[in-house]
Amino acid sequence: MDRISNAGRLNKLTVAPPPGLPDRLVVLQAEDGSLVYLVGTWHFTKESIDDVVKTIQAVQPDKVVVELCTDALKLRFGKVQIFKQNEMKVAIAEARKVPGTCEVCLGDLPLHIIRNHFRAAVEELSTWDIFLFYLATRTIVKKLYSTKKSHVDRQKTWNALVEEQQIWRERFPGGYKVIMEERDVYLTHSLKMAAQALPHPKETGRMKPAVVVGVVGLGHLPGIVDNWNKELDPEAVTKTYLISDRLRNIKCVALLVKMTFIGTFVYVSYKVTHSLFGAKRLVVFLSLLGLGYYGTKEVLGEYWLSRKH
Repeated sequence: MDRISNAGRLNKLTVAPPPGLPDRLVVLQAEDGSLVYLVGTWHFTKESIDDVVKTIQAVQPDKVVVELCTDALKLRFGKVQIFKQNEMKVAIAEARKVPGTCEVCLGDLPLHIIRNHFRAAVEELSTWDIFLFYLATRTIVKKLYSTKKSHVDRQKTWNALVEEQQIWRERFPGGYKVIMEERDVYLTHSLKMAAQALPHPKETGRMKPAVVVGVVGLGHLPGIVDNWNKELDPEAVTKTYLISDRLRNIKCVALLVKMTFIGTFVYVSYKVTHSLFGAKRLVVFLSLLGLGYYGTKEVLGEYWLSRKH
């Protein structure tokens, strides 16, 4: 049961995936016999794009559910070129190639709700922890993801995936709940809604099991499998919270301190390189500036993650 492809054994309503399909695949079965071929991906990687194409072409689904909402769809497929080639866009394109009608469903929790809930999770922290979080947000979020991806991508084991998620849950339980658990509930609900029997195309009055392909980040697989047989309440994860001025004020102070840091690093780098000239001065200046600024963020990020929240 080490392979990701065998993770479905944890759930009684799963079936063995057909041979030749990707390893990072779970096949879930609804009570009416509808099947969900759930592809776990590393976002924006060629391997994940190939997995999605292979699965959709092999099973010829009635519906494709992607880990996107309307807001994220606009962000990914708008003017941001980094998202030009990604597995979600490819999934939508491949769905349009399926003979007949293949419906594309946006299955993720709306982005504005995720942002609201994440701010609410941050607000529950102490003033000092909120202050540190806004000083090194990108570093902290990157570190929450980094070990999980490198380890699981190398080992491709179900247990490794769950263990790395447990590290995140321990370091920032409020953030983990928003980014993973609440979205797992909503994604599972979306997949269940898609996996409902459809009218038979040739026999009037009869229904046929639906075939669905779900495309989600690999980290969502354990939660979706765990939620598949549960009664879910999607409305419980879609309510919004009122964010107090305290969070905004601390964020402003953190931004002011960050700008002070940058100014200090610029001044110190300038003074150190004052006696140098030309390209050499520019190289040394930028190196010192980068080491000072990003080094400080790394230290703050590690310190924040080492604390109990």
